[in-house]
Amino acid sequence: MTKQSGDELRAIFTATTKTIVSTFGSKAFRPRRAINAAVVDSLMTGVAKRLTSGGPIKNLQEAKKRFDKLMSDSEYFAAVETGTSKKPTSRLD
Repeated sequence: MTKQSGDELRAIFTATTKTIVSTFGSKAFRPRRAINAAVVDSLMTGVAKRLTSGGPIKNLQEAKKRFDKLMSDSEYFAAVETGTSKKPTSRLD
């Protein structure tokens, strides 16, 4: 780990998970059924990047609104519900 120390990564992970649960709720990673690894990946990455570049999220209502919009986006769900070992299908197929 050359960019961040283990302590820094733990702090980012902790802040990210706390932000997700407190802002989007305990079911953020299970938007439809069981935990969805792709949803976990995308939320953790997006929130962690936001926190490390801009500090704590202050407008929680806006963040929740954006999360709800993402969770209702059919293209997002088409992407996260496709198995990672499967070849993606084109809309033209």
